[in-house]
Amino acid sequence: MRAVLVARANKVAGLLAPSTCGDLRGEPAARCRRNAGRSQEALGFAARLHRTEVSLLERGERDPRLSTIVRLARALGVTPAELLDGIE
Repeated sequence: MRAVLVARANKVAGLLAPSTCGDLRGEPAARCRRNAGRSQEALGFAARLHRTEVSLLERGERDPRLSTIVRLARALGVTPAELLDGIE
């Protein structure tokens, strides 16, 4: 299972240029955050990220590293695959 998640995250992070995925990259994260009833600041604290980092990721202005995806998923109580759901 871990190998599948790593492969999928590597494909998303490595093969899609920021211009092609833009908001698609951030929308699942924003949706999960809103569903969890958390602010960007609260999510950043739980994931050990600055609030502005969360904002940049949600707006598609920054590419997340695999470690960031894992931290956000853990802070939201979802799997990395669920966080990346909808990204082809």
